[in-house]
Amino acid sequence: NAVHNLETVFSNNSIRSFEKAANIILSSKRKYIAASRGNTCLCDYFSLYLKQMVPHVVMTNTTSLTPVDHMCNIGKDDCLILFSFPRYSSIDKVTAEIAQEAGAQIIIITDKPSSDLAAFATLLFTVPVDSDAFFNSMVAVQFVAEAILDTISQHAKGVEKRLKKIDQYL
Repeated sequence: NAVHNLETVFSNNSIRSFEKAANIILSSKRKYIAASRGNTCLCDYFSLYLKQMVPHVVMTNTTSLTPVDHMCNIGKDDCLILFSFPRYSSIDKVTAEIAQEAGAQIIIITDKPSSDLAAFATLLFTVPVDSDAFFNSMVAVQFVAEAILDTISQHAKGVEKRLKKIDQYL
């Protein structure tokens, strides 16, 4: 299943989509990253590396605040990157609604075009998560996240300077 999910990534999503995602993220003032429940590992991974490349990255799944608390500040110059897969959470839909009402660009990464969240997407990535287990296979989703980050790293300015500063303290 994981191999099939990986093979499906590029039949569902064009290379141009990764470039478009990078352009949306890089041109946005603030970048909100959201996910809930079992998808938060994707939010953590994406946020960590995006923060090392560009400023103004907001991770919305913190222990003391809900995504709604973070999303109340989103505006038309911002973007939302939302990871949502079965078992979908209603908080993901609320997060997308807030971003849409604010006029922000929305990148949705989900399993199928018929997902409830697809209607909110400025840019939609569909990634299968089929698995023989009771949980989703995140191998292909992790690949998509990494491919978007890699594309951003090729265009972001000041990455080396930021990484040197981080390394200085680590």
